[in-house]
Amino acid sequence: MKNTSCFSSPDARRSHGLRPTPPDPRHDLRDQWQRSRQQHRAGRNLRLAFARMCCTLFLLSALPAFTTTDTLYAQTEWKDRYVTLATQDQLNPQLARPAQEDFTVIVWEDERNGEKDIYAQMIENETGLAVWDPIDGVAVCTEAGMQRNPRAAYDSLGGVIIVWEDYRHRSTGPVTDSTVCELYAHRLVLSTGLRDGNWSSQPEGVPVCVQTLAIARDVCIVGTTDGAYIAWTDYRNSNGYTAYKNRDVYMQYLLSQSGSYPAGASWQANGINVTAPNPCPVFNDSCDQQHPDIALDFAQRTAYGKYGAIVVYEDNRADPLQIYSDNIGADGTNLWGYDLRVATSPVQNQHWPRVASTGVEGDPRHGVVIAWEDYRNYYSPQRIDVFAQNVTHLGVRAWDTTGVALCTADSSQSRVRIAARDDLAMAVWEDERDLPVTACDVYGNAVDIPTALLEWPATTAGLLSQALYDQCKPEIDIRENDIVIAWEDWRDYLEDDGGGIIMTANIYGHSLDVTDPSQYRWPGNGQPITLAKHDQLQPQVSGNVIVFGDERRKPIAAYQLDQRMDANIYAQQLGGECDLPTEMHWKEEFVNWTWGTEIQEHCFVVDSLGNTYAVWIEMRPDQGGAESVFAQKLDMDGVPKWYNDGVMVSTPAILACIRISAWMRMRVRT
Repeated sequence: MKNTSCFSSPDARRSHGLRPTPPDPRHDLRDQWQRSRQQHRAGRNLRLAFARMCCTLFLLSALPAFTTTDTLYAQTEWKDRYVTLATQDQLNPQLARPAQEDFTVIVWEDERNGEKDIYAQMIENETGLAVWDPIDGVAVCTEAGMQRNPRAAYDSLGGVIIVWEDYRHRSTGPVTDSTVCELYAHRLVLSTGLRDGNWSSQPEGVPVCVQTLAIARDVCIVGTTDGAYIAWTDYRNSNGYTAYKNRDVYMQYLLSQSGSYPAGASWQANGINVTAPNPCPVFNDSCDQQHPDIALDFAQRTAYGKYGAIVVYEDNRADPLQIYSDNIGADGTNLWGYDLRVATSPVQNQHWPRVASTGVEGDPRHGVVIAWEDYRNYYSPQRIDVFAQNVTHLGVRAWDTTGVALCTADSSQSRVRIAARDDLAMAVWEDERDLPVTACDVYGNAVDIPTALLEWPATTAGLLSQALYDQCKPEIDIRENDIVIAWEDWRDYLEDDGGGIIMTANIYGHSLDVTDPSQYRWPGNGQPITLAKHDQLQPQVSGNVIVFGDERRKPIAAYQLDQRMDANIYAQQLGGECDLPTEMHWKEEFVNWTWGTEIQEHCFVVDSLGNTYAVWIEMRPDQGGAESVFAQKLDMDGVPKWYNDGVMVSTPAILACIRISAWMRMRVRT
């Protein structure tokens, strides 16, 4: 395991004896988005320059009250950027795909209004700062009832399309396995964060699958040039709870310009069944198709001249569950004309397929790579393996027809995730081979797509983290120069939170060289992405941006002013090519941004205990509309200790400079 701490630039790669990586031909929205943001950035830079000048003057006025050592300590410790600190819980963060160079869109479930709604925010990758207004997220759907499990994808027309499970028409009572579930979607304009009026100007969305009186779950989405393909498990033809037989995989194509499916094609309201008619006559068409995943097919075909989508799913038409695949064109037809069995393995179960495309605009390259949990060795010697297959855009199995084993180590491997780029694919998973000693670990394996050669032998695979206690829920993405992996990590589970010992999870990660994945950027069992207090959960990876659920504010109820105890969404970015392992990119962005108008004359001071007090002037409509002085206290870990939006110190903000300076002096001395 060779440690290569600097391998991003061509010169750095040559200095380590590595091959330069070719330029990325992948199409993204960078130029379009940058043009729309130029004016905003110019104005903001002027405001920031003025704010820095004010901050310098006020820090000098408060100089006797703090030391440069305290300030430096705060800067090195506070590195996570929050995406939202809204009231109540924000949960289940998901990232729009594919990764963009300049920005990242995050969607999540939000309980600020009571039951779960769907909210979203864009952050700048350079700074980690939120772009859209309101700063705590824009409402995607706030209809009555519960909305949950959002997924998002970019189109190529300057928008992001978001789909979710929707329970607005359910009867009262909790959501259970038998509760009718519908699917809705909405589109946000990237340059503004506003809902697309051609879809709906209101936070309600457009129907994807509604009024079938059945369940629609396991939703997934992939963006295309003029819209998005959406797939899900559909129960409309099943025989009901609890047995649920004859589940199907359905699919819909929504156009960015209208929010509807294309007219004059095979698409129809509530989607189309992906599989061929009567796929399992032996069982009188009562077999199941379920748990789909979807990727774009970059071959321009059909009368529409647009890309299709390759969808993979579990299917038990041959009795045990096997992995099947279909290629659905932009006109809604099955381009292969049949359902492809991905691996003709011995007849044992295969579960939870994940798919990644290797194509770029106009070039399907190797088609897709599919990975799954495989039970062919479950009964002897009783283990679950990880297998994979390369399927071309023509529906041809390019590797061994039984699949290629990525891991056949002892015990069980599960929860597979896969990413692909150019000639490389890599999968990661939870691994239980050392369960009695180190609990759940994270392993992976990379494969050269043209040759099916593995980076590590399948009998061992590649160790990513084997620290004490659980490492779980790994996620992966592949950039131009490196492979980024992140996971939940419980190695630091002992923590004195003022009330005793608690269990806590952090986010750890690894970065591998894309031309030689055995070359790890950091040695050992990965490096911490965040070590904030309480739990950090469910990481998502897009490029080098890592977003996660965060409960660092949970213990705040022990303090007198904030009883919210809410879970929020935070983000972090891996540092530059030669950063030290623990140097994340956004470590110096730690002054809170709040509701209301642009803040003015903001400044901060640090006391001898490492607490920081940030003060600013702001006009808030919900506080009477007058300019007022607000303040926030953050502890030595960067956790806000007062209300999420700060506390009002005085109003109106007359002689604001004098008020702020005097207040700060009083606070740090008391």
